[in-house]
Amino acid sequence: PFGSLPTACPSCCLPFPMASIAALLVGCAWLSSSPLSMRRCGRIATATCRIATPVMAKGRGSKASKRKPSGGSGGGGGGFGKKPEPAAAVAAAALEADAEAVLRQARGNLDAAQAAMFQDSVLRLQQAEPELFARMQDSQGPSAAPDVHEKLVELTWDTIAAFMPLGGPPPAEVRRRLRLVASAACGGAAGGAGGGGGAGGTVAVLDVGCGDGAALPYLCEAGADAARYAGLDLSSRMLRAARASHPGVRFEQGSFLTAAAAAPPAQYDAVLFNGALQFFGDQRAALRRAAALLGGRGRLVLAHANGAAFVRDEAARNPQTVLSTMPSLEEAEEIGSELGMRLLTPHQLGVPGAAPGGEADAAALDGFYLLALEKAGPEGGEGSGGDAATGRS
Repeated sequence: PFGSLPTACPSCCLPFPMASIAALLVGCAWLSSSPLSMRRCGRIATATCRIATPVMAKGRGSKASKRKPSGGSGGGGGGFGKKPEPAAAVAAAALEADAEAVLRQARGNLDAAQAAMFQDSVLRLQQAEPELFARMQDSQGPSAAPDVHEKLVELTWDTIAAFMPLGGPPPAEVRRRLRLVASAACGGAAGGAGGGGGAGGTVAVLDVGCGDGAALPYLCEAGADAARYAGLDLSSRMLRAARASHPGVRFEQGSFLTAAAAAPPAQYDAVLFNGALQFFGDQRAALRRAAALLGGRGRLVLAHANGAAFVRDEAARNPQTVLSTMPSLEEAEEIGSELGMRLLTPHQLGVPGAAPGGEADAAALDGFYLLALEKAGPEGGEGSGGDAATGRS
């Protein structure tokens, strides 16, 4: 939600080597190690500018809703394609003190404020963890070590979270999609409400990349139990917002690959990757780990509100942080087969406009990505209908 794109480093005023990123609503565009971006920056006095300011035109987050954007073209700010709020309105927003100070110094310019805050975060990292800072400069993207990639993602989402109060609520279409995602997560759990439990739900959900917990109300509406929910995210600022909005609910900062919430003996009816799967370089390994956490007729739910086509563009523009694209229908079916799980397609999950058959379902995924992998029932039953081997109907 940061308006038009920044064109220069807020510290040294060197121009950024901009790519064609105006249509980007999700993800961050990390700048290449060009001669310009490698010059010494005045703010990072002992290092070059190889860790460049991300361009964040996200609508309150990448994950369909962390807050998730609704799609559309770029150039908008203030969340979900809205223009930035004027400086007077910005001052009244519920920003944390450091974000408010940076925004005031930037005279209400959200682009400059988010760029400055990110550079401040990099400076603090250099001072606090010089070894990690050095490795981050030397290696980003698919070749980076997991802790380097996770730190880049963390710094990016902390910056986004700092200015999230300037955004508006998700529009009706995003809310509709979140309800479909929540129904997919809760619909297959043994003992779950399966699409309308409301208060007193029973479904246990692990929300990977939960952001500010925006999916939780929709999950509870669909039959999730808030007491058996766990939200996991790398960003401490996102989680502060989540805890403020949902007191008493479990939120944990950490990597899905190492966090206690995502390790046995923890067990869930559903593990949700809502706008998060593209940040994993090895998606199959992540899904194997997730499947091991499922009990009963549990489900893995893979979702992105803006669709597979959007994520392909995101990955092309942001290879340092977005390591993968969403699995194709065939790839998801193959992963399900490896895990002994059946594939549930957009048509089976109630996505409007989706129709039975590979081509129709694949087309639906491009605009709104929603698939589920479901374990067999306790007696080896098929689950929610369709072919027992593939889930196709």
